[in-house]
Amino acid sequence: MLCCASATNVGPFRTFGRQETNGCIAQSPSPEGTCGEESLPQAVRVFSRAMTSDSRLAVRATKVAAAWGKCAAGSDLPRQRSEIEGNYAVHRLSQLDDRQRRRLGSALFSVGLFLLALGVLFAHYSGFSEGEKVDYFGWFPRGCMIGSGRCVPWSTGGQLIAIGGSQLAIAGALLLWVANQRMTWARAGFAAMLVWLEFVIIFGIIPSEWLNLSQGPLEMSRQRIAFTVPSWLVLGNDVSISWAAVKDAVSGGYHMAVLGGAIIFAYKIQGWGKTKPKVPADKTSVFGRPLTRGER
Repeated sequence: MLCCASATNVGPFRTFGRQETNGCIAQSPSPEGTCGEESLPQAVRVFSRAMTSDSRLAVRATKVAAAWGKCAAGSDLPRQRSEIEGNYAVHRLSQLDDRQRRRLGSALFSVGLFLLALGVLFAHYSGFSEGEKVDYFGWFPRGCMIGSGRCVPWSTGGQLIAIGGSQLAIAGALLLWVANQRMTWARAGFAAMLVWLEFVIIFGIIPSEWLNLSQGPLEMSRQRIAFTVPSWLVLGNDVSISWAAVKDAVSGGYHMAVLGGAIIFAYKIQGWGKTKPKVPADKTSVFGRPLTRGER
């Protein structure tokens, strides 16, 4: 707390532009002075003590306090606070108590397992050809989900459901048995297994299923032309891009995006459990001027 605001005896001000209390000297704000949103409540507390002694001073104090609010609104403290919140976004999740952590982890893990099982069944039974008789799960839709002929089949929808469920289940398992727990060799090995499963899914299963989809139902082959580059862009030459090139471009872009996301996540997770830093306080008086030690 600023020493001028923490004074125990604040008498009537002789001049509103200057205040001397307990050796602190605070001058009134000027256009080039600094201000912070933390100073306005201090100013109101100091001014309220002088309102009973001088009515004119009270009116002037009210005006300055209102002007100070506008000054504080334009300060850089909100920007500093947003930067801290962004850098420590993991902090709020790591501050869950044990009950909240268990409830959230159990919900994610249960819903994830349900969606994973549903997606696997959906993808399996939707992969049968139309008209083929199967057992009790023959009511799952089959054929094309999007388009006709070269289309996205219903089995792809089941795969997407299973992938989403796997992500929820892994997140729930981490919250239940790893997060905010005393780290042991067994728990570290379990966490490493979950990370390995995640990498198998995002770098192995998803790219493999993309190739199965693009080379199978979508028929993205070298023989099919996706588009032709305008001749004026290639010096009058005839350049065509096949669907196979588009398929490989999508695959390469996916791997780069996921790898970048994994790096960012690995960096952000380092803030788990760390103490959230406080927004730096402004070293100014209630009037917005830097505090200086005066002679008593």
